[in-house]
Amino acid sequence: MPPRDLRAYLFDIAEACRLVDEFTRGKSADDYAGDPLLRSGVERQLEIVGEALSQALRPLRREFAAMSVSSPLNLARATGE
Repeated sequence: MPPRDLRAYLFDIAEACRLVDEFTRGKSADDYAGDPLLRSGVERQLEIVGEALSQALRPLRREFAAMSVSSPLNLARATGE
């Protein structure tokens, strides 16, 4: 399966955030605490945000893992300073 385009992950994140806003609009902290269905819905959307971020940042993690910043000289090279 080819990797997804970054825009697809950003769409997933935006949609999950929109749903959290929709679910919680007009609700209080007490409403949230007392409604397991509301909590489950919000928590699921936050899981989607976390997973989409994790997948979207995967190429950067590989790039940074290949770069050693164990010394100030390597850090300066990595940051272009």
